[in-house]
Formats: sequence, structure tokens, C-alpha cells
Amino acid sequence: MRLLRTGKRIALVLVIMILALTGAYYYAVTPHPPSVPQGSAEDLLYRANSLARNDRWEEAKPLYKRAEVLFTAQRNQSKALYAAVSQIPPDESVDIPATIWSLTADLTQPGASDPESLPPTDGSLMHMNRGYGSPRLQPKPEIARD
Repeated sequence: MRLLRTGKRIALVLVIMILALTGAYYYAVTPHPPSVPQGSAEDLLYRANSLARNDRWEEAKPLYKRAEVLFTAQRNQSKALYAAVSQIPPDESVDIPATIWSLTADLTQPGASDPESLPPTDGSLMHMNRGYGSPRLQPKPEIARD
């Protein structure tokens, strides 16, 4: 009888530990909104990234555009460039080679070499992983050679 009570207590402690660890993990991997004023360029960029992560690119595009304008006014070239290149449409309505050429040209701009031009650390992967809506444009896995 006493062994049964001890087993229940151990099971209860294990369940509580699993719930606590699951909650901590979820909190750690979930992006959190920045502590910036609502409507600021940083806020617009965060909201656009959130929409883009959820494959709502058409809704994200105007937010990226407004963020680009605000970052340009603030003379923050790296984030203005980031917002600009994030406006690429998610479908194949653009000329892919021309878009690649345009992005390559963007990389020569001064803001592209700034460490702040890297994607924000809110977990977004941006448009690089969406494949422009076509499976044939997805990156091919590398073939290991011995």
C-alpha cells in the first residue's frame, strides 16, 4: 500500500517536471514581440515577419514597405534593405533571373555588409525558405561524396 502511494507521488512529480520543461521549451522557441512603440519601424518589421512566417505574404508586403520607408527616413540602411528585399512576391509572377540579379545588386549596397542586416532573431526564416511557391525552385540537398 505504501509502495503504491510512493509510486503515485513519483508519477505526479514526473508529470509536473515534464509540464514545466515543456512550458520552458515553448517559451524559449516562441518569438516574443519587441519592446518598441507600436507603429514604429521595428514593430512593423516584426509584424511583417510574423505574417510572412505564417505564409501570409500579401498581408506582410505593405508592412515591409512602410518599415522600409521609416528605416530609410531614420537612415538605417541595413534594415531598410532587409525590408525591401522581403517584399518579393511569394508566387512566380516575377522574373526569377531578374529578381536574383536585383538581389545580387542589393548585396553590393553599404547596408548589406552591416551585421544588423541579418534577419532578426525572432525565429523568422524569411522568403529564402518559401521557394517562391514552386517545388522545383527549392534548394537541392547536397550529395555526399566519399
